[in-house]
Amino acid sequence: MNKKRVLISAVLLLLSLIIVYVFFLSGKHRVIANEDATIVLKSDKLYAPFKNNQSAITAKYIDQVAQVQGLITSISKNTIELDNIIQVDLNNDLKTNLEKGNVITIKGRCVGYDDLFDVVKIDQAIVLPKE
Repeated sequence: MNKKRVLISAVLLLLSLIIVYVFFLSGKHRVIANEDATIVLKSDKLYAPFKNNQSAITAKYIDQVAQVQGLITSISKNTIELDNIIQVDLNNDLKTNLEKGNVITIKGRCVGYDDLFDVVKIDQAIVLPKE
């Protein structure tokens, strides 16, 4: 009788874990590159609201797809900085010939404002082709 209860409990626990995984943990992930931008701004116009009123603007811009244009001021392996105020983490390593001083347009997910480094952060970004 005791072994039967343990076996039934184990089966119920396993079924519960499977249900949680299927319905909550295995959902589809967003592909930001395939989404349309909900925010289209130049870098300074995205930065200013965060700098002036961070708490009010956070709810409006966080987790939104942003298309931002700016001057490249810093480049590393998969991160670029626009106008020293927008930090952009790219989906892949830089494969295009980007150089400091070029004006580019990126599209990515707005993560928020980092008050320690004084930058707005964008991740999952791609570099858009010039129009």
